[in-house]
Amino acid sequence: MRRLAAVGAAIGATALLAACGGGATPAAVTLLRNAPNSTAGAGTSRLETLIERPGSQPIKITGEADFKAHRGHMLIDLSQLGLPGPPLDAVYDNATVYEKFPPALAAALPQGKSWVKVDLATAGRSVGSDFSALTQNGASDPTQSLDFLRGASDSVSRVGTEDIRGTPTTHYRVVVDLDKAADASPTARNAIKSTIKLLGSARQPMDVWVDAQGRVRQLKYTVDLSKSKTASSVPSVPGTVTFTLNLFDFGVPVQAVVPPADQVADLGALTGGK
Repeated sequence: MRRLAAVGAAIGATALLAACGGGATPAAVTLLRNAPNSTAGAGTSRLETLIERPGSQPIKITGEADFKAHRGHMLIDLSQLGLPGPPLDAVYDNATVYEKFPPALAAALPQGKSWVKVDLATAGRSVGSDFSALTQNGASDPTQSLDFLRGASDSVSRVGTEDIRGTPTTHYRVVVDLDKAADASPTARNAIKSTIKLLGSARQPMDVWVDAQGRVRQLKYTVDLSKSKTASSVPSVPGTVTFTLNLFDFGVPVQAVVPPADQVADLGALTGGK
C-alpha cells in the first residue's frame, strides 16, 4: 500500500506547465489570442509536459493529443519517485485520466483490475482545495493550458526568435487575463475559474513560443501558491509549480482507447478519498 500511496501522490501531481527584445504590436496580441485555434487546427500532435516543484525531481509526461476529441495517450515517468519499471501507460479523456499499472504495482489493485481512474475534476477536493483544477491544465489535456492564451492582455513583449526542437519560433512573454480566458473558453470555463480561485488572481504571466503557422510549440508558466489563502492551508501543496508544455509532430495518429469499465479501479475508492 505504500507504493500505491506513492503512485497516488504522483497521479495527484499529474492530476497535480532574457530580457525583452521589443514591444508588442496589436498583431502580436491577436496572434496569441488566436494561437489555441491555430494549434487545434492541426488536429493532433505529440506532447511533452514537465512539471517542476521546489525540492522535487520533475515529473515528465510524453504522449500524443487529439485536440478536437480532447483525448490522448500519455506515458508518465515515475522513476523520479524511485518506483520500478517503465513509465505508466495512460489515456486521458477530457478531465478523466486512466492509468495502467505495470505488473509490479498491479498487485495492489483489486483482482481483475489493471487500470486506475482519476477524475481530475474532483481529485484533490479531499484536501480542501481546487488544486486539481490547476494540475488538470498542466498534466492532462494540453488544450486546457492553451485556453489561457485566449485571455492574452496588451501586456506582451517579443523576446526574440528561437528554435524549438528544430522549428523556428518567435518567443513572446505575456500576461494573460484568466477572467477573459474563461469567458472565451466555454469548455474550459469551470477549470479556469477554479484556477483563478486557487491563485487568488486572474493575472498569470506566461512565456509562449509560436511557429510561422501561429501554432504553439512551447508554453511555460510558473504559478505561485505561497500567497494563496486556499492553497496555503494545505501542507502538501508546494509554494510554486512550473509547467512546460512542448507540442511537436503535428498531424500524427493518436491511439487513445478508454479501457473497459470492468478493468478499472477508482483512485478515490482505493485511497479513501471522497
